[in-house]
Amino acid sequence: HGKRIARNPENWWFFLFVASALAYGRYLDAALAPAPLPGFAVEATAARFHRDVVAPNAAARVLVEGLGATAAPLFREDNGVPQLLFSEPSQNRLWRHEDGSGLVRIGHSVFLGEVCVE
Repeated sequence: HGKRIARNPENWWFFLFVASALAYGRYLDAALAPAPLPGFAVEATAARFHRDVVAPNAAARVLVEGLGATAAPLFREDNGVPQLLFSEPSQNRLWRHEDGSGLVRIGHSVFLGEVCVE
């Protein structure tokens, strides 16, 4: 029964669709993967820095290019998914980065308007 499905030209679209979807998924994963930052090294004089803050073999990656100055980085997990939250104060934007889904604008910063002094 399975041989008849594969040999029938009317069903070939299904096999082409599955192959195309798998190839697209692979290319999308590669495009969203952050690029490594060559020449980056973490140097610390206190051993506890590597124990508590950054692993000695940590690799830096370029997450996004073209943003203005960024500030207030916050790393958190949401339902087991690691996220990096940060702001772009010059544009009043908040950003979230997740491995696999890339960079997402999640809103405006709290500094939207002018400060009112009464």
